[in-house]
Amino acid sequence: MMSPASPAIVWRKTVVPMVVLLVLVGVFGVGGYVGSNQAIGNKPEWRKMVHSPAEYNLSSETVTLQSTDGIPLKAWWLPAQHDAGTHGVGVVQAGTPESLPTVNVILVHGRDMNRSGMLPRAAFLVRHNYNVLDLDLRAHGESGGNYITPGYREASDVLGGVAHIRGRGEHGPIVVLGYSYGAVAALHAAALCPDISAVIADSAFITPDDVLKNVAHHEGIPLKYKVGIWMAQVPLLDRSTDFFFWVRTGVKLDRRRPAELRQQVAFTISLCFTSQGDRTGLRRRGMRASCTRRRRPPAKISC
Repeated sequence: MMSPASPAIVWRKTVVPMVVLLVLVGVFGVGGYVGSNQAIGNKPEWRKMVHSPAEYNLSSETVTLQSTDGIPLKAWWLPAQHDAGTHGVGVVQAGTPESLPTVNVILVHGRDMNRSGMLPRAAFLVRHNYNVLDLDLRAHGESGGNYITPGYREASDVLGGVAHIRGRGEHGPIVVLGYSYGAVAALHAAALCPDISAVIADSAFITPDDVLKNVAHHEGIPLKYKVGIWMAQVPLLDRSTDFFFWVRTGVKLDRRRPAELRQQVAFTISLCFTSQGDRTGLRRRGMRASCTRRRRPPAKISC
């Protein structure tokens, strides 16, 4: 007859594994929740306006529009200044400048900024006779929403901008100029919408993971944000972050490489100019610029 197991053996075989399991569940639970916080919530740095059109002597109209998935958005409509004897077309075309439709440019900002940060670009474009729609993406500036994604949900915001421009009766080509994750949103949108003639992707990241790795080592990032970013990079914790993001928003994160989207866009100009002050660019890759022209595939949606 076997003697009963000692309390120490019972402890090692039952209680210790249970404690280890609970600790792991707690670590991954807390880590996933903290990691998902980096993309969820009302962040002051996403909302604060730093410039106004008046600072650049621009005539502007504050407009309200909707993303194609129903998020209320704000933007500035900045009409072209037709006084320089040129026309915002970028190529030589038949006819007089007055007879050609004005090119429309949608400006799409990066994370941690909003439409006010794109005003220097807007001023340059307007004075070279381009219409500009300077857009606040969801959860930024004055737009609705309380979470962000790596650019693919924001594509619906860009498509809402396309619809707004057409609703104004503007018939000229539409170009999207996006910066950082706004550039990724532009690529996603153009892959879906044949009405977008071209994309200028300024500093679009290669993958969201590349951004996390670079930002985590940037000296200018507050420690409280770095902790969440570090957690999001730990093996398996990144999946926990994705899971908690899905639980809290109902959205499954898309980890496709933005570079793959260029194959679905009719014309793209990709710019990667990085510096010591760039939080998201890959400095080791230096400076790159590329231009891609593709045959557009059948449109997946109407826009």
